Amino acid sequence: MTNHVHFVCVPEKEDLLARTFNTLHMRYSQYFNQKRKLKGHLWQGRSYS
Repeated sequence: MTNHVHFVCVPEKEDLLARTFNTLHMRYSQYFNQKRKLKGHLWQGRSYS
């Protein structure tokens, strides 16, 4: 499958992984929406890590 990736990681702090993916999703959504002149949500729903 080419539409997803898998990560295996062990964060040093309890909330670090969730914050990292939250920031990653937010910045990619902003980039994607600016590039295509779109607004709104890019992802289907909240991701849990």
